[in-house]
Amino acid sequence: MVETVFADKYMETENVNIMTASRDSTPVTLDDFSLLTVIGKGSYAKVVLVKRKGNDKIYAMKILKKKYIEKKKQEAHIKTERDVLVEVNHPFIITMYNAFQNDKKLFFVL
Repeated sequence: MVETVFADKYMETENVNIMTASRDSTPVTLDDFSLLTVIGKGSYAKVVLVKRKGNDKIYAMKILKKKYIEKKKQEAHIKTERDVLVEVNHPFIITMYNAFQNDKKLFFVL
């Protein structure tokens, strides 16, 4: 039920999954990364240091639980965060390289 509600509320518009984003236009999944260590935990997310398989680049992956976001009614805030990070290109603001999801979590690769 959570996946359906989440998708209906804001995850999809015009039959396009708006939570999926990639700067290099290559779709990714969690299987494309090796999880190294937890960098930090917050009230909405956990941030993990990850290494991309294949090119060995290091990223921070923000992992958010859909159930918690829905419970706290933060869908619009998370969507706005994703939209801003995808659009912005500035040396003082972190770059989002990929955003993807599975049935229970959202992933932002930063």
